[in-house]
Amino acid sequence: MNAPNPGAERDHASLAAQRRQLTILFCDMVGSTPLSARLDPEDMHDIIRAYLSCCTDAIDECDGFVARYMGDGVLAYFGYPTAREDAPRLAIHAALRIRERVPRIPTPHGEPLAVRIGIATGVVVVGHLIGEGLARELSVVGEAPNLAARLQSAAAANTVLVSNATRRLAETPFQFREIGALALKGLTLQEPIWEAMGLETTTRRGGADQAASTSPVVGRADEMRLVAESWAARRSGHGQIVGLVGEPGIGKSRLLREVHRDIAREPHLWLAGGGAQIFNNTPFHAIAEMIRARVDPTGRLTPRERLTRLERLLEITGLDVAESAPLIAELIGIETPDNQPPITLAGDARRERLMSVLIDWLARGAQKWPTVLAIEDIQWVDPSTLELLAQLVGRATTTPFLMIYTARPGFTAPWPDGPGQRQIVLSRLDAAEVQRMISLTAGRDLPRDVLERVIARADGVPLFVEELARLIGRDSASDQLIPATLSDLLAARLDQPGPARELARIASVLGGEFGGGLLRAVSGLDPADMMSGLERLLTSNLIVEKAGSAEPTYAFRHALIQEAAYGSLLKSQRRSLHQQTARVIASKFPHVASASPEIIAHHWAGAGEPALAFDAWRDAGRLAVERKAYAEAQRFHDLAAAMLEEFAPSPSRDEQELALRTDQAGVLQITLGYSAPATVRATERARALAEKGGDLKQQCAQVAAMWMAASSGGDYRTAIKLADQFLPLAHAAGTPEELGGAHMMLMTSCYRTGDLRSAEEAFIRGRAHFASPLFHQRPGAVAQTFGNAALLAWLMGDSREADRRIALVTEHALVADNPYEQAFDRHMGAMMAVLMSRPEQGERWAREALAISTEIGFPQFVAISRVLLGRAETQLGRPISGLAGLQEGLALTEGVHSRNGRTMYKTWLAEAQAACDLIDDAVETLDEALSLNPQERFFRPEGLRLRGYFKGLRGDIEGAIADGLEAVKLAKSIGARTLHERAAATLAPLGDGVTL
Repeated sequence: MNAPNPGAERDHASLAAQRRQLTILFCDMVGSTPLSARLDPEDMHDIIRAYLSCCTDAIDECDGFVARYMGDGVLAYFGYPTAREDAPRLAIHAALRIRERVPRIPTPHGEPLAVRIGIATGVVVVGHLIGEGLARELSVVGEAPNLAARLQSAAAANTVLVSNATRRLAETPFQFREIGALALKGLTLQEPIWEAMGLETTTRRGGADQAASTSPVVGRADEMRLVAESWAARRSGHGQIVGLVGEPGIGKSRLLREVHRDIAREPHLWLAGGGAQIFNNTPFHAIAEMIRARVDPTGRLTPRERLTRLERLLEITGLDVAESAPLIAELIGIETPDNQPPITLAGDARRERLMSVLIDWLARGAQKWPTVLAIEDIQWVDPSTLELLAQLVGRATTTPFLMIYTARPGFTAPWPDGPGQRQIVLSRLDAAEVQRMISLTAGRDLPRDVLERVIARADGVPLFVEELARLIGRDSASDQLIPATLSDLLAARLDQPGPARELARIASVLGGEFGGGLLRAVSGLDPADMMSGLERLLTSNLIVEKAGSAEPTYAFRHALIQEAAYGSLLKSQRRSLHQQTARVIASKFPHVASASPEIIAHHWAGAGEPALAFDAWRDAGRLAVERKAYAEAQRFHDLAAAMLEEFAPSPSRDEQELALRTDQAGVLQITLGYSAPATVRATERARALAEKGGDLKQQCAQVAAMWMAASSGGDYRTAIKLADQFLPLAHAAGTPEELGGAHMMLMTSCYRTGDLRSAEEAFIRGRAHFASPLFHQRPGAVAQTFGNAALLAWLMGDSREADRRIALVTEHALVADNPYEQAFDRHMGAMMAVLMSRPEQGERWAREALAISTEIGFPQFVAISRVLLGRAETQLGRPISGLAGLQEGLALTEGVHSRNGRTMYKTWLAEAQAACDLIDDAVETLDEALSLNPQERFFRPEGLRLRGYFKGLRGDIEGAIADGLEAVKLAKSIGARTLHERAAATLAPLGDGVTL
């Protein structure tokens, strides 16, 4: 048998030499030379083999690295290749195990074996590999290796000698006996040598790690005063919103805890929740977390008790328990009795009712009790919770609550600025504040030079200060223990709990917050071992236990600790743990996999399983669409698309991508707009795949989507070509949906280019298909078809027909159950109302469309509804607010790359400017409107008419006549009777010599 190969399982060839603190262990068998003289060589070989294996096992168990075998001698390193703050302790543990186990190795004559061990700690240079094959080893240069070798030589049989530095760094849980000064060859020592006797009978716990978490806030008096002012201001009956903003580690959470302590001096209700990266796509996760803590603060109630308490909390706020309890119970995972009627609401109605119940509950609670909503890491809060918070902020004028949130730089609140809102940006601490914090955290004064280095390296960031001070507070014998960067410190912190480090690393894969049940299943540990590991992590202050959960739930004390733990894993380890987590969730937590497929998708992606991740991300996207959570759906589709990059080319892959791009384009039309670049890219890719696969239905869908993008983008020539391409596909399909869509495309494309007669013919030909219920099932079909047909009839001078057509749209708006259609229908209703000079009706429809679009997140409808509202306000005699609305809406259309109708919108803007006596601005705006898009001709006569009119007001009669004549001519040529009559009426007063 061969001897164990030192370092066989670790490849260090790529590591460069580096300076670092290292603990060195030398171990040698006592009396091996005389023993070999008495034994048969084969027996001696077996003994040496067993002895080396015994030493290697003990060293590996303590995370040491066997660097070299020298006959029956063993050289091992602790704290390398992984930085270990407790490396001296691990080395002593390994030595004691070797001392205990080696005498148990059987020998032919029953003679017990003995060892002598020396351990020393110091700064060394370690790095380059020297030698070849089995002789390869890492070179180590410094005093510590020589001292360890000399201590080993000086040790008695079965004793462990350690240097003073090793003893001081290790301390607990060992018993030491001072040997005093020893004369060691080639070394002059000023410090005593110690013998490690064994483990202490009891292990000391607590100390600085636990105390630091409650250390006072330093340097935040001004911030505390501002929060206190907001807390007092809400007594006036108005809600207050405070944001604590700053970089990671700046002390946002610490300040929030101090605010809680301060407010706790008076009766109040503190509702706490927050965001987490792994849950930032899980609808209502943050608000559900807040409610769970409210319903079951200790996490010890039974399901029945939790439901009873929930019902009681709802009852005392005056809510209908029978209606609201099932919705909230479902949200927070409480099972309801079998005899309770099921929830009959579905889709957006269910979500809308849940949102309403939650807001009413929070608002009513705030009326009864002084209430604080504390939201940490709001930048990672899911969009649905953000939407709820935005609506709650909208009630701030009548609801006396304090909402205080923490956020990283770059977060933009989804609610408009208003009274009672303030944002507090946390700055870094100055040198005096850092010094005070170090003193409080370390528990003692540090040497001046060490203190100065901590101040310089902490850079005023409280987390850096806290962690550095805690590390130095435990031992300041060597300033090399101070890490040069926070990542080094966090790596050392993560290594402190010894074997439990691996549990922390496993937990880091689960996310910043993790359940004990999931961690146990993924780790494979028995309950006793896992609880022991968790206790060590809690004692080391790496994690905290969260109250208010049905099962034990833990969270990393800082997001940076979780990130460091995850980053310390090898890629292969990450993949393995993500794979294990995904399998565990699928098999043991199926409710999580079905309700939140984004969680299992995250783990399959991390496992390097793109096919499984793709399926899960697609499921998450579809579920989000069902829940009307379109922002989340967009993210899930993007993540699914990223997985496709890992697929090998194949027909199957094309089919999967086609289905995804179809779903993706549909969502992007809603979240970004029809002609946004991302929407166009998804649509073009889907069309290419559909044509490649020969799927007729998919080809129809993709050409229709491309037409939508071209039409919305104002590229009407391309839109007409696409409509022409779609018509034969629709005839081949033969369905009302496709045939109706074909005629709608032709009608819309023709009227926008000014070919009103062809547009009307297309509408008439498509009437039979437009009437089909199957056609009406297409999202937006009613609004787009009959809304545009109404505009067409109005242009051609048939107001009655326009009314008949738009009535179909506004009636549909009242029964539509899809928020997209609700917004689209109202948008078209507002459009026709302002065109037909019915501004009161236009204002109502525009406001409703704007509210729905803002709430759900339809940016294109938000933009155009704002334009329509501005137009209605101008018509109602409010030109200043109308002008502002038009300007805002037009700017928003740029953001969603919407170009259709801009000639009309800019013409309305000019009218608002003129109503504000800005005639020159109006003429300039009309110049721009008439040059924006030559393809868009349906409203051009009106722009020419108004420009001529405004020129006349400035005294430019010649220019006025020229524009008027062109307006009359163009309106007549395109068949726009309404605009022709307007132009003629405006031109007539300019003189008898004008020929119409």
